[in-house]
Amino acid sequence: KIGRFNDKYQVLQGRLDNAQAATQGGVVAPPSLRPVNVIEICRCLAVAIRRRGEIMGPTCEHDPLTTQLVNDLSRRPATPNHWSQCFVEIQLGLALNSAGKSVQAISELQRGLLAGGVYDHPLTGLALLELGRIAFDAGKYDVALTSFIEATYSAAWYDRADVMEEAFRHAQLTHLISGQPGILAPVAPAIAWAKQKRLRTLQLTLLTGLAENLLATGDLQGAANAIGLAKGGIGRADCANGTIGCRLNLQSARIQLAQG
Repeated sequence: KIGRFNDKYQVLQGRLDNAQAATQGGVVAPPSLRPVNVIEICRCLAVAIRRRGEIMGPTCEHDPLTTQLVNDLSRRPATPNHWSQCFVEIQLGLALNSAGKSVQAISELQRGLLAGGVYDHPLTGLALLELGRIAFDAGKYDVALTSFIEATYSAAWYDRADVMEEAFRHAQLTHLISGQPGILAPVAPAIAWAKQKRLRTLQLTLLTGLAENLLATGDLQGAANAIGLAKGGIGRADCANGTIGCRLNLQSARIQLAQG
């Protein structure tokens, strides 16, 4: 079930009692309700915690800030028994994983998948992506692949193309490493969908992964066609000089080498 959430929520700012500030000095801040994009703030915090763990790698669990994050989020800084606890649970799960506590991280991430235990929410895709990564690192490829594909569904609904791109990339890698036959089934319709939605990064990732998958099955012509489409799509875009361009060039070189 897909949850529908407001873009912004009213947040109380200021003080209800300004008597002390008025008599002893200070800033008088009358209380007021202001619209704040709370969900986007929660999402950015979750992404920051996750990326920090990726960048720091195995050193992250020894950093004092990691311990502080786990301790602060363990206090559940949200309204008790409220659906918004799912955001805290996901942030805590991400922090626990960066602290090297994957078992506890899985528990928190699974608890935070659904708002109120019923509805998908804007961070569901990110949580599924992390669960897939944990399962992949543990060699549980069936579980990882399922989590990655599920992440793309929720991410598509909430317009999180970045989560979709990473989830599909890891899904294609998992499909190859686990020795599954043929190509990953959702890739072909996903390429058409990404083209229709003009999601260039996602489309290029899917085409590059498809080329690698076809190359592994021995379909050199199909792999060459996929790379040709990717090169046509990347053109002179800035991403040609980044990670996506590097992946594309690598698969292109592999195909040329296989063709002799």
